[in-house]
Amino acid sequence: MCGFVGYVGDIDLRTLARMTSVIAHRGPDDERFWTAANDEPPVSLGFRRLVVMDPEGGQQPMSTSDGSIVLVYNGEIYNHRELRLELQDLGSRFRTNHSDTEVLLEGYRRWGTGVVTRLNGMFAFAIYDRDRKCIVLGRDRFGKKPLFYAKRGETVVFGSELTSVTKHPKIESRICMKSMSRYLAFGHVPAPDTIYEGVRKVPAGTVVTYGIGTHDFLEKRYWRYRIRPHATPDGTINDWADELRALLRVAVKRRLESDVPLGFLLSGGIDSAAVVAFSSEILNGRNAQTFTVGFEDETFDERKFANLVAKTFGTKHQTRIVGLDDARTTLPEIYRRLDEPIADGSLLPMHMVSRLASERVTVALSGDGGDELFAGYDPFTALRLAKIYQQIAPEFLRGTLQYISRALPLSEQNMSFDFKLRRALRGTNHGPGLWNPLWLAPASVEEIKNVTGMRHEPENLYQDVIALWHECESENLVDRSLEFYANYYLEGVLTKVDRASMLCGLEVRSPFLDVDLVEFALRLPPSVKLHLGTGKWLLKKALSELLPREILRRPKKGFGVPTVKWFRDLPVPTRVKTERLGLNWDVLMEYRQRQLREKSDHRGVLWAWSALDMSLT
Repeated sequence: MCGFVGYVGDIDLRTLARMTSVIAHRGPDDERFWTAANDEPPVSLGFRRLVVMDPEGGQQPMSTSDGSIVLVYNGEIYNHRELRLELQDLGSRFRTNHSDTEVLLEGYRRWGTGVVTRLNGMFAFAIYDRDRKCIVLGRDRFGKKPLFYAKRGETVVFGSELTSVTKHPKIESRICMKSMSRYLAFGHVPAPDTIYEGVRKVPAGTVVTYGIGTHDFLEKRYWRYRIRPHATPDGTINDWADELRALLRVAVKRRLESDVPLGFLLSGGIDSAAVVAFSSEILNGRNAQTFTVGFEDETFDERKFANLVAKTFGTKHQTRIVGLDDARTTLPEIYRRLDEPIADGSLLPMHMVSRLASERVTVALSGDGGDELFAGYDPFTALRLAKIYQQIAPEFLRGTLQYISRALPLSEQNMSFDFKLRRALRGTNHGPGLWNPLWLAPASVEEIKNVTGMRHEPENLYQDVIALWHECESENLVDRSLEFYANYYLEGVLTKVDRASMLCGLEVRSPFLDVDLVEFALRLPPSVKLHLGTGKWLLKKALSELLPREILRRPKKGFGVPTVKWFRDLPVPTRVKTERLGLNWDVLMEYRQRQLREKSDHRGVLWAWSALDMSLT
């Protein structure tokens, strides 16, 4: 796992070093530079390496033997050995023993940008193709690894983090208010936008080609998560359970390859427990290391279940408690080092468990993606009730329920009834295409309008989400919701995991996002994902003889933090900083006072405000 930067334009080694230095945490083991001073225009590349695979042969930037193609790359390609054999059969000759970097390089030389459709892994890369006179930027199917770029005049800049791009003297860091509204609406800024004007993200599953001579960008999406209702797999439900179990086992096995110590992030939920279970079987009794964080508040704490999984599979288990002191001291440190704000409080425990793991291992497997593939979140169980509510509830009753929900006492517990009711009613007064984003949004549309001063209608703020909803080939509410979660919500989750882990030099791998497993899940009918109100039904059936019953039957908890309690003790953002970000300080302070007096629930927008204050200078 690594980080890279680059630009097309006049070479300045001090600029290149400055851009590379800000991503040193992504690659603490090595730093290298490459320049093409004689090319017109010149091209510069910088690279930071975290050694995971092939320590001797995987140095970057890496070029073909004739120097016509140069690559910088961040990620892991799990099917690199199979691709290497295929390329060797086609005549490719390799200088390294098992470097996946060289496989990507040779794959591009053989197949061009079509190489991305053959890759099973997580990656972001930049390729300088001297013969074609272009820069090629590519990202994996779900966007696990980040990639940003910007153009000013004839200078093009790209890098693994937003801050590495804005370190180039020609790239300004000017707040984009449209992106600010999107940030408050999603909890992150969805691709292709960023929080800054004129700086873009390469979307997940996309290749962007910049023609150095033409100065044009060509963006091509090669994959997107889309349900396939007309391609249901053959066989019975039992056959599907067997196939799912086999695919997940292979996905885990692929991600156990490493030349450095490896462990597991264990939440106590079914997804991470399944990863540990398969790993224990594959490692054949070798002592695995698992890592968990917990809270003193029992409604947020999952240590009991994580301990059960660790005991069942005999792992060397380590835990630590995350408390208010961590929020006071570590949160500002994390956000200061983020390249873009993330309004997800679980960034803190994710970083703390990553820090715990990084003291002993360099690579860790997690259960991310299982909820998005198999309908594991609470809102999935509310879809049917929401549909009935919309059909039969008269307008006056909706207003009455809204009033009652606001009058309920504010609970500080995780996923309390009053919290879930308020969120559900926020969405169900609109069309089904808006249910999911409004249920999950940190800030309501009204809060966004009041805080930014910009008038937004939900249909405009979420127009791309609504379009995705209507484009779905299935009319089933679960299928359409799965597409939202996989294409929008998961982007925020993966961004959080990447930043939280890479800040301490830990690579996190997600077996549930394996290409073969995802392709199978896309074809499964919604009835085996959400069955009689039970989410992940087929997954639980597939794991029924592998995991403890307590893990399979426990309700979904979520990776939350006690933000309501912590608000009282966390510092208040300043008026000067808030107004410089284009936000209304008076409105936000009123929200804060009402929250502290338990008059109304504004925890989402307040946390997003704090994240902005800490992460943007």
